[in-house]
Amino acid sequence: MSTTMSIFDYSDYLQFIKSSMEHYKNNDPKWNVSRWAKAMGFDNVTALHLILGGQRRPGEKAIPKFSKYFSFSEKEDKYFRYLIKKDLTKNDLEISHYLDTQIRKLNNEDKSKQLTEAQFKVVAEWHHFALQQLISRGPVKNDSKAISKMLKFDVTPSQVTQALENLCELGVIKKVDDEFHNVEVALRTKHDIPSEALKQHHEQMMDNAKKSIRTIPVNERQIHGRTLVVTKENLQKASEMIRDFSDQFGVEIDAPKGDQVYQLNIQFFPLSEKL
Repeated sequence: MSTTMSIFDYSDYLQFIKSSMEHYKNNDPKWNVSRWAKAMGFDNVTALHLILGGQRRPGEKAIPKFSKYFSFSEKEDKYFRYLIKKDLTKNDLEISHYLDTQIRKLNNEDKSKQLTEAQFKVVAEWHHFALQQLISRGPVKNDSKAISKMLKFDVTPSQVTQALENLCELGVIKKVDDEFHNVEVALRTKHDIPSEALKQHHEQMMDNAKKSIRTIPVNERQIHGRTLVVTKENLQKASEMIRDFSDQFGVEIDAPKGDQVYQLNIQFFPLSEKL
């Protein structure tokens, strides 16, 4: 069930819930908290009363109930969860700062462009993303031969020319006179989608990571691995933690006026059959 209100209009998860409650009360004379708790799938109304009273924050069992009831999209669900986390960690300034950044990004201030499968196929080769980031730090002269020499791994001038045309077609960069300029749009794809183009993109990036072991000085790269035992129940949590780390890493480390383009790869995969 949804309301005319948007979760993105709120910076406090509890205020959103209470505003929704008032909306239902005003539009349905028969509405009450007990019926609401039942509709959302709570075992008893007490849990919902505690949440409404601010005595308990929604936990891992309650959050999906709210998300399903309000028909949240993936983005809205993440925003709702961040608001709860922010309230939970409000005394930790570092975490609070990170969550504020993520909340602003989700609240329509994130200018990223989610690519369709067809669009991603056009820019799947790794150097598209490197070129987009290269241009994001400042205008780059239209000289494919010179640009190809700016990249660590082999890319021909003709590949650079084609990639720049592809990025212009997507509206990620634009050509002004004889220079390429950034358009303040970051590229992103859907995750956990079995895309052949995305598989090839990751393979290329991992190949570059392998080359870096032999060609890049140790003090200019970081290759780290850990082997551990996990349970099936924790796989989703692991994926979410990795995405959260990647987001936080981008917020803290990405420098628009930096002096070099880097790639962060994180691999998490099974080494054994199911035990």
